Amino acid sequence: MARKRNYNNKKQKAIDVDYKEVNQDQQEPKPTCEKGNYVISVVANGEIIKKLAVAGGEIYIQKLADGGLTVDLK
Repeated sequence: MARKRNYNNKKQKAIDVDYKEVNQDQQEPKPTCEKGNYVISVVANGEIIKKLAVAGGEIYIQKLADGGLTVDLK
């Protein structure tokens, strides 16, 4: 019989980190553009990759870190 070897015997050590709790209720985001009608064009490398029409809504824009991934969220 072959002997079973357990390669997962190295447990990661816990690291103590200083952190600050953020209360989401206190930080109300402000819209980048006021309520209105807009046509939004997303351009990358000189080409339009996405167009979006907004009627009677506010627009919130948030910049991600460089090299980030762009995803449609609902």
